[in-house]
Amino acid sequence: MPHYINRRDGREVETVDSFDSYAEARAMVREYRTSEPGAGYYISGRACKAWRDDERESARPDRVTPARPVLAYLDSYAGLIPCVVTGARFDGRDVQFKLRFTGRRANLPESYRAGQVSSSPAFRVVPRDAIRGRRAMAGPRVMPHAWADSFPELAAMRGQS
Repeated sequence: MPHYINRRDGREVETVDSFDSYAEARAMVREYRTSEPGAGYYISGRACKAWRDDERESARPDRVTPARPVLAYLDSYAGLIPCVVTGARFDGRDVQFKLRFTGRRANLPESYRAGQVSSSPAFRVVPRDAIRGRRAMAGPRVMPHAWADSFPELAAMRGQS
């Protein structure tokens, strides 16, 4: 069981350190008390909420791979490009998907040909089951979708809530 050193300053409580052994925590709380006598340092078996949230966030993975291939389309200026999502990573701002293109159309740009690997932000990638019919002049429609349905491992990643 970890031992936490909490700092009480007025009504505010914040966790400043954690230790596995009580002896280490006791020695360190003495150091804290001598360095800053105005604040109240004490040993607790429980961390403050902000500390627990930070620990939970740091335990979440930055990268995930799907258990099975996820069929999707890359929504680009060249149209909907068929691809397979082979992984995802969180880059600090948003989720980036790693894609392998499967399109065989002759008029595709070289970078979108079958077998090419690329990455793209998640908002530009659409699961194939979210595409509905082709109207005569309007083309395919992208329906509202949730990646959690097609790629459930994504929920464990940092960028997802």
